[in-house]
Amino acid sequence: MSGRRVAASLAFLPATASFAGESRPDKSGYHFLHPVPREQMRELSTDRPDQTESAFTVDAGHFQVESDLVAYTRATSDLPVGIRQQEQTWTFGGLNIKAGLLPSVDLQVLLSPHERYQLDSTDPTIRDRADGFGDMETRLKWNLWGNDGGKTALALMPYVRWSTSEIQPGRGVAEAGVIVPMAVELPSGWGLGLQTGPQVSRSLGGSVEDLSWMNSATLGHDIVGPLAGYLEFFSVAPVSMAGDWDGWVDIGFTVGLTPDVQADFGCNFGVHGDAPEYGPFVGLSVRF
Repeated sequence: MSGRRVAASLAFLPATASFAGESRPDKSGYHFLHPVPREQMRELSTDRPDQTESAFTVDAGHFQVESDLVAYTRATSDLPVGIRQQEQTWTFGGLNIKAGLLPSVDLQVLLSPHERYQLDSTDPTIRDRADGFGDMETRLKWNLWGNDGGKTALALMPYVRWSTSEIQPGRGVAEAGVIVPMAVELPSGWGLGLQTGPQVSRSLGGSVEDLSWMNSATLGHDIVGPLAGYLEFFSVAPVSMAGDWDGWVDIGFTVGLTPDVQADFGCNFGVHGDAPEYGPFVGLSVRF
């Protein structure tokens, strides 16, 4: 979910509350080939930069591109044989391309055109360097309520992550799941984003490799002018296999440059399990 949209409960939800004394725009007749007029479009809402997805969809007939201009992660682990290894991944130009299909439904395709992977270890024989295309993901978001007003919003977002990576270890594993994001307007201009949902990893042979459960919470607020910030906790816990849960504490900021353009920056910090130690990023989102 966008840190700006979580914090922008201040800007979005009270603004739409003005519809309480009047009828809200009827968008039921709009679709991909019959776009919502610009004057009826809702405020820009993005699924980045935090890991909690937004509960709001792109208006029907409009497009939105959300990009990791540059993102980096570093993970250090100790192998049972006494070897310490470090993995580093750079992502350049990662994309989430969205299309508004219906008033409450959008389609999303996530691409990672260029990634760079580097593996180093205390054992000189365990080293790797690779550049190439990353995984691809497709997902559909369906807002159940709150798209155009109210103090809460809820959505369902099934997704499939396809194994297209040319560089990452564990190729041949696909992933699917259902994300349930929720947005809540809190007092004093604070916004809360929540997310839960299962994810299943399968090998190309079809055997179930792992069932896990995601949970997260994001708290955001406007800071000054177009600048907003958020603090997030995100976790993934195994269900079908023994293992520890992974946890992150994330902090980020968004800057609303125009009603249709938003910049962001921040860092995700691994605090439990095998979560990467840290992952700074800089991104940009544009709506058409």
